[in-house]
Amino acid sequence: MPRTVHDRLNKRLAALIRMQQEPKPERSDDVVARRLRTTMWEGGPRRDQPVLLRAHLILRSGRPISPLRALPRKGAAVQLQLLLLFSEQCRRPKNHVGAATRIPVGEPEHPGAPCWRTLVALPTQTRGGVARNTRIKQLDQLRNALDSLHDQGKIELAATAPRAAGRHDSFTVQNEQQLLAEAPMRYRIPVAAQEHVIKVPSTFFTNGWLHALTPDETIAYLFLLWLHQQRANSNEGMSIPNETWEQVFEKPRAHLEAYRMLFRMGLIRALRDDSRREDGTVPDGEEDFPVHRPYDEMTFYVDEERLCDDGVTAAITAVQRRRDGYGLDTAYYAYFVEGHG
Repeated sequence: MPRTVHDRLNKRLAALIRMQQEPKPERSDDVVARRLRTTMWEGGPRRDQPVLLRAHLILRSGRPISPLRALPRKGAAVQLQLLLLFSEQCRRPKNHVGAATRIPVGEPEHPGAPCWRTLVALPTQTRGGVARNTRIKQLDQLRNALDSLHDQGKIELAATAPRAAGRHDSFTVQNEQQLLAEAPMRYRIPVAAQEHVIKVPSTFFTNGWLHALTPDETIAYLFLLWLHQQRANSNEGMSIPNETWEQVFEKPRAHLEAYRMLFRMGLIRALRDDSRREDGTVPDGEEDFPVHRPYDEMTFYVDEERLCDDGVTAAITAVQRRRDGYGLDTAYYAYFVEGHG
């Protein structure tokens, strides 16, 4: 039986709370992942710079689907793909970029060291609170994500046979903007002067937004951030018609729920013509609204400073208010009052 919107929101809320609280709040999956990522970034050669992503990772660019949308949206593949690019830019010296990863998959080499299981925040429901069961489930999710990335040409596993021993123990990262049918290229850090890049503040990764957002929310945010960075005056809003969203979403209206949740979280603002409803849609003339089409498209603003806050806490609050019936304007106003008084 299909789940209702309320059921889906409750399921997401439960996963976010587990991620933030289990096994204990001070060493939860969220806290451990954020701490490890912060240590990696601050010890790397680019600590004062943004994380650079090739824009064609999210852009369709005439293709049926973008490379990031081609990945499974269930599971950890999208989160892991972006985290791999983040980790490559943490490497020192730079000539190690594109070489086989030295980070273990399942267990750290010593206490406090990273492994992929703890770098990727993976909420799992346990029975009886058995920690070993949690590790096994997290490893299963991680290996499935690595298989998906390998199948899509985003990484090259050391052992390519599906059941080969040590298949997931080592891998190399490939160019992120390639689709499976395109010739593979080993990953190199993009050069902003030579390529279209999205300059993602490192706080997107280190403050937990990466694992707080859904894949569609992540894609919508990166797209708005990229458009925002193209403008000479970053304080100006961006008027974006629905057709523009087709650059990243191959399905009509796929962006709607994503940008609305970003608005609820305070990552963006979305202003609308008076003839639009609160959710941005246009009445069909049967309600007590003006019948004319809006004069202006939706206008979006990106608040990069919001990334300095705790992503999982922001997501929990936004999902709770969505479940409890808060409209977009009411939810954003509540966030603004809490943050600014």
